This record gives sequence, C-alpha cells and structure tokens, in this order.
Amino acid sequence: MASILKTALVNFAGAIVLTACAAAAAAADYRPEKPKHWAFVPPQRPVPPPVRRLEAVRNPIDQFIIARLEREGIPPSPEADRAALVRRVTLDLTGLPPTPRDLDEFLADARPDAYERLVDRLLASPRYGERWGRWWLDAARYADSNGYSIDAPRQVWKYRDWVVNALNRDMPFDQFAIEQIAGDLLPNATVEQKIATGFHRNTQINQEGGIDPEQFRMRWLLALGTEVFQRCHEAATEILVPDPVRQHARRQRILLPDDPFRQVEPGGRAWSVSDRRKHRRRGVLHLDAFAE
Repeated sequence: MASILKTALVNFAGAIVLTACAAAAAAADYRPEKPKHWAFVPPQRPVPPPVRRLEAVRNPIDQFIIARLEREGIPPSPEADRAALVRRVTLDLTGLPPTPRDLDEFLADARPDAYERLVDRLLASPRYGERWGRWWLDAARYADSNGYSIDAPRQVWKYRDWVVNALNRDMPFDQFAIEQIAGDLLPNATVEQKIATGFHRNTQINQEGGIDPEQFRMRWLLALGTEVFQRCHEAATEILVPDPVRQHARRQRILLPDDPFRQVEPGGRAWSVSDRRKHRRRGVLHLDAFAE
C-alpha cells in the first residue's frame, strides 16, 4: 500500500513539474496582442447590409438602421413631419430652436432638395461653430477663469473665438491640431496662428500666496497630455519631464520648472530675484497682446 501511494505521489509530482514547464514555455512564447485604438485604424467603407423594407431606405445609412430593426423585430417609427424635422436639425446643428420665420420658410419650400438647402444654411451659420466648438473647448479645458481656489478671471477669449471660427471655416483637423500645438513655430506665423496656441494656456493657475505661478501652470500643462512624476519627499519644483516634452518646450521657448536654463539669460548672466519675478510676469501670455 505504501509503495502504491509512493508511486502515485511521484507521478503526481512529475505531472506538476511537466505542467509547470509547459506553462513556462508557453509564457515565454506568449506575445500579447497589441490593442489598436480606433483612431489609428484606417477607416474602410462597409457594405450596407441587405434589408427587406426597401421602401424605408433613403440613403445607405438607413440600411444599417433598418437591418438592425429587422433583426430585432422592431418596425420603423413613422416618418416625422416637416415641422419636427426642421426643429430637430436646427437644434442639432446650432443648439437653438428655429425661429417662426425659419419654420414658415421651410414648410413653404416645396423643392425636392429643401432639406439639403436647410442643412447647408445651418452649416453656414456662425451659430454652428459656437454649438460644436463647445465640445472641443471642453476637451481643451477652456474656461474664462483660472480655476483652483481663487478662480480669478482670465483673458483668453480670443482662443475661444479662434476655435469657433476654425469650425465655421471647416478647417481640416490636422491643421486645426498643428496650429494649436505649435502655431507660433509655423513659417511666417500669422496673428491667428499665434492666438491658436492659447490652447497651452487653458491650464489651472494657483494664485495662493508664496507659490510660483509658472510651476503650477507647467504642472497642469504637462498633466494635460503627459505623465508627470513628482518626488513628494523633495521640493515641489522637482518635476521629472520626459525628454521629448522638454525638447519641444525648448523649441517653443517654454522654460520648464526644473530647466537648468530657467534662471540664466541668453548671455549667460544668472537672474536675480527681481529678474525672476519679471520673467514670471512676462511668462503668463495675455492674448490681448495679439489684438488687431
């Protein structure tokens, strides 16, 4: 009996060893699949699915909706009347309801492309940029005050208007991003392109007594798109900044909190206390300086 038990234990131990070796080999060969963010996946035009209710299809998008409804066994909703249609599209594109005059003009327009004409007119309205620019301004942390505890007002409305005008001009997104990130570095940069870099001034500002305004501005700026590590046991200005961010900041003439060149003039003279205070006052960009 003892020999049988001993043999079973040996076999069991051997199975564990073999399993562990196989698992280790599999782990060594394992290559996790890299997740793909949707923004980096090239778009492909899908083929609209077949549907039975062809009379409900006005454009290819309808086929996707009708196909799903048919799969769920749900009949399409009745078609909205023209008054509801003009109200919906006006609210969607401008954030405002149609005026009585707009409603009357659309109801009286019997042309087959009346709806397309209405959409074109709404897209050409300044209200379109004001409505949809809000989404970008929220993502960019835009505000008319500095935030934090004091929350004093700030003058950065020219950047807000730039975003609104860019949408109304249908600016391509790549140019939209470039001008906000480095518009002042473009060849022969215009006043508008410099105003676009107000994107970098949407950070919170701490105005408590005894603080360095530039320290907190840079902390929030870097936190907006970069991982920032701070040594909690050392000075608050000890911020570790990734090299690519530091190089880009130097090209933009932005002096980071722990930059060794932060307190030295181009000629090499070390700054005095009054120099540093003067630099800090100049360091806060007021977009009114770009007024026409």
